[in-house]
Formats: sequence, C-alpha cells, structure tokens
Amino acid sequence: TAQHLSMTKEEYDKLTSEYGQETVDNKIDYARNYAKLKNYKSLYLTLNNWLKADKGKSESSNPFA
Repeated sequence: TAQHLSMTKEEYDKLTSEYGQETVDNKIDYARNYAKLKNYKSLYLTLNNWLKADKGKSESSNPFA
C-alpha cells in the first residue's frame, strides 16, 4: 500500500486549488489501494500526474466544455 507516501499540506492545497478537494480526496483513496504505488517516490507528483491526465481526458471527450 501507499503508507510510505505522504505529501505536505502545501502540496495538498496546491492540488485542491487546481482540481477541487473532492477530486483530490477520491484520487488519494484510489492511491491508497493502488498496489504498484510502492514504486512511486512522491505522492504529490503521482497524484498531480494522474489528475492532469484525468482532466485532459474529460476535456477532450466533451466537445462542448
């Protein structure tokens, strides 16, 4: 599990201001259950990359956004 990973309050605040608290919290819950996360070094960078990818997917799939 991702117990070895953590992020600072500042990093969390950056993510929530960019993506919204509910979205970030959902992604943190997902990360806690993500088996391969033990290979990652930074929870902040990992979540930021995942959230960026999700945002790109949702923007490109909705032509009216």
